[in-house]
Amino acid sequence: MTARLKELFSSDDVLARVERALELQALHKPQAEIDSAQADAVANLVTALGQERNAFVQIGSVFLIKVDGSIVVRNLSQQELNFLQRNSGMLASPGKILQALEEFATKGAGATPLAHRTR
Repeated sequence: MTARLKELFSSDDVLARVERALELQALHKPQAEIDSAQADAVANLVTALGQERNAFVQIGSVFLIKVDGSIVVRNLSQQELNFLQRNSGMLASPGKILQALEEFATKGAGATPLAHRTR
């Protein structure tokens, strides 16, 4: 019996399953809890905004914008957070924020597009 247990616990399959279990416990479970909390927060914000046609809400990296009744929600990257901080004057206009972030994203966080890059 001891030989059989040693064989079972030394197999690559068991090692892979143990690694996967540790990965799920250490990485995926905490992320799932964060995702659930963020989803609840966004649902509450959407409800609170009610009939507002235009709004901008940012809590940490969670970004919710409502332009003409359409809602966009996402997590902002560190570069996007910095961009908004540097351009805080546009925060009063949700449409301008959304447009500026879309342009910022297409430019690759402010980098010159490859086709226009100079040496």
